[in-house]
Amino acid sequence: MYLQLSYLKENNEVIWDIGSIVVGEDKDNKNFFSIFKKIKPEEGLKDVFINDWNKLINKQFPYNNSVQQYEGSTFIYKLHDFYENRNKDGLNHIYFTFLGMEGNIPESKMKKKIKDINSIIKIND
Repeated sequence: MYLQLSYLKENNEVIWDIGSIVVGEDKDNKNFFSIFKKIKPEEGLKDVFINDWNKLINKQFPYNNSVQQYEGSTFIYKLHDFYENRNKDGLNHIYFTFLGMEGNIPESKMKKKIKDINSIIKIND
């Protein structure tokens, strides 16, 4: 397990806080899950940041719970269930989860695992 610290903006102040948490099965394999805190980009930043934010809040690829294969592993991103029925327009940050597993894992298994992960992570916003 490790914490990734990041500079984040909160109430117009720059703070040093946890940006993500990664929990791995073993240091020698690629089985892990992560939860990320994504900050809404400020106006004037490059389109790539704004486009990524819009994909996230609108649950578009890759944040749409679709399974992907890459270099012998299987991955899935999912917006945390906390936001499922919430208005996302006024949010200044949002949490999403990411699951990676070695091998060609069936879609049903990946979706069940990320759903289970989301169900045990509580967001207190």
